[in-house]
Amino acid sequence: FSGASIANIETVVGHPLADATYLVTFSCFAGPTATDTYAANLDDATPPYDTGSPISLAAPAQLQPDIAEGAGQYLLVYSSSHSGLWRVLAQRIDPAGGVLDTEPLVIDAGPAAYSPAAAWNGSSYLIAWDTGASIIARRMDADGSFLDPAPIAIMTGRSPDVAALGENFLVAGTQSASNPQYKFPVAKRVSGSGVVLDANETVLGNSFANFARAAAIGGRWLVTWQRNFSHD
Repeated sequence: FSGASIANIETVVGHPLADATYLVTFSCFAGPTATDTYAANLDDATPPYDTGSPISLAAPAQLQPDIAEGAGQYLLVYSSSHSGLWRVLAQRIDPAGGVLDTEPLVIDAGPAAYSPAAAWNGSSYLIAWDTGASIIARRMDADGSFLDPAPIAIMTGRSPDVAALGENFLVAGTQSASNPQYKFPVAKRVSGSGVVLDANETVLGNSFANFARAAAIGGRWLVTWQRNFSHD
């Protein structure tokens, strides 16, 4: 089928029609949560066959939420996927659970924008996410306005988490330096003014690490992660 690799076809269901042709419907898995529905008419004729037509390109899938408590409000961040387009979105919420923004605030959009996380340092939020290979971040005021004109490059890595201690933030994540068979927990500090304070990330432990999480406890940062014996 045009536009769908056989390897990416998730399900195929055939329904016979009166004229000895078949209407074939299938889901095309084009990436994480990017599943669309197609249909094609097939018969016993020789190629070329019907190349298929989209039936449903789906509403956005909203995934990977994280929430931060601010001053009299909360900030919910999450990723949104729709037919190959990924966005990082934010929604401010009042203490009663009501939304403060008519539409979600768009933090980033593109073919790769995953796993957002946020923290509040008493005056601003830091929102971090990964682009498939790197972790980037952006500061936001309590009124929903950006404090940085563009995202800040933090470090190579995936699946960030953020915690605040005083005015500074800690961004933790996982990183595969040169071989994807090995993945390490790493972290870098970011000032309240948006300056990356560490020239190099701090490697916190050994491979194989997943799900790095950061918190501020007792005047110190705490980072936890899951460590597996191998990538399997």
